[in-house]
Amino acid sequence: MEEDTDEKIRRNLIVASTAVLLGAWLNLPALAIVKRVLGEDAGSSVQPWRLWAAVIALLLYLSLRYRFSDGVRHAWDTNRAEFQSFRIAAMDAMLVSEAKRYTKTGAESSAFYSELNSYVASRGGTRKTRPEIALNKITHHTPGKGEAELSLSWSAEHVSDSSDRPIGFELSKQDSRIANARALVRLLAYSRSSTSMLVPSTMAALALGISTWRLLQQFACP
Repeated sequence: MEEDTDEKIRRNLIVASTAVLLGAWLNLPALAIVKRVLGEDAGSSVQPWRLWAAVIALLLYLSLRYRFSDGVRHAWDTNRAEFQSFRIAAMDAMLVSEAKRYTKTGAESSAFYSELNSYVASRGGTRKTRPEIALNKITHHTPGKGEAELSLSWSAEHVSDSSDRPIGFELSKQDSRIANARALVRLLAYSRSSTSMLVPSTMAALALGISTWRLLQQFACP
């Protein structure tokens, strides 16, 4: 027997999910459809809860086949790597923004453990003007936590200073969640593989939700 291709598995999942979604949208009587397909006598013996249990089992089977198909596993690994890359980029942008904010206002940044003033003082001596801070290199030991190499520039005095002593940083949980959200949006917007996975996965999730709700209704009815 010829093995199912990834595209056939994806198509089967979409067809089954679409049937459930259309049936719910058009409010089609499921038992009437079964009777038409199986015949009046055979269809009359089908209990509604068994029907919806079978639909859920079918959707779960197709979803698992799709999730663990070779193409989806490869796309999942690719998406995970892209997400991490977008996530680090979003975190780096936050650190750069914090450095710019310090340059403009002189306000300490909790992301740099509130040590920017002491760091600048150690590099600038008695200079009274606040330097412009640039991040030359950002190293994440774990996402959102690591060290950054800074360069300081006193534009009023035409003096610049690059330090080989990095300063530690750690983003807050809220900033990390924001970076995760930005990375996810960017992944969905620019990754073809994520978009290709999103359509059948979303349809299957909706179909499973509807089928589960219909199954629970059968037990709730007296």
